[in-house]
Amino acid sequence: MKLQIGIVLVALMLCGQLNSQTSGISGNVVDKGTNDFIIGSPVILDGGLQATITSTTGQYSFDHLSAGQHTIEIIYTGYEKDTTIIDLKEGEQKAFLHTLQPAIFELNTVQVTA
Repeated sequence: MKLQIGIVLVALMLCGQLNSQTSGISGNVVDKGTNDFIIGSPVILDGGLQATITSTTGQYSFDHLSAGQHTIEIIYTGYEKDTTIIDLKEGEQKAFLHTLQPAIFELNTVQVTA
């Protein structure tokens, strides 16, 4: 009898864990001026614990995240870095639109003499 009760309790605990809700973050990355998708942009979660790249439609997603604070960093050559801090609740799914600003690089004048 005790063995049967123990088995039932373990089964209930496992079912509770399997049914627990997980949180997720998804988004799109676009150019601020043109609204074109930015394809292949690295998207870094929590300083590198997870990372992915954007799809051909500028999309990314992170699933099965714990509740709490998370940081998304998007770094792409020719654009300014985008950092977003996110507070997730248990079972919450959040979606973002990241608009990357093209970086402006100014060069100094070079004088050539012969």
